[in-house]
Amino acid sequence: MASSAKEHVNIYKAKVEEKEQKKMAKERRKVKEARAKMELRKAKARHAEKKLISSKQSHAHHGHQPLVATRHNNHMHMAHHQHQPMTATH
Repeated sequence: MASSAKEHVNIYKAKVEEKEQKKMAKERRKVKEARAKMELRKAKARHAEKKLISSKQSHAHHGHQPLVATRHNNHMHMAHHQHQPMTATH
């Protein structure tokens, strides 16, 4: 009878150890996924920065004036030149 009880204890210990190992493996996967997401965000940010710099440089190299953004009635308007306002003829 004692050997049966001892065997049950060993089985219980093995199950607990296996459960802890699974939990640790899950945590390692979460860490790996978080690192991968962080690297992806960094890569996207670098790409966006390069794209923005490239866009600014291409406009500067062609001798164009930089675009001027204005807000009017919650719409974004892009203009190269300022227009003269219309005058009343009355």
